[in-house]
Amino acid sequence: MWYNTIIKLKGDDTMSWENEQGTQYRNEYQRQHYDRFSLMLPKGKKNEYMALAEKNGMKLNAFINKLLENSLLEDKMLEDNI
Repeated sequence: MWYNTIIKLKGDDTMSWENEQGTQYRNEYQRQHYDRFSLMLPKGKKNEYMALAEKNGMKLNAFINKLLENSLLEDKMLEDNI
């Protein structure tokens, strides 16, 4: 049947039509619900930051988001106390 068609990728990798549909759905969901932001770091710092995030039980993206949110909360608290 057409929905069981296998799509050939590079080498021996294959991806079923259902997986492709799932990928398309996830990509569309992310486009609608998230903003993308590119971050440039000095060489070698990414690995240091990833290790720090892992040490705190997080992925790098979640760790950066948490740091930024905490900073925003601190700023908001300082503004409210002025």
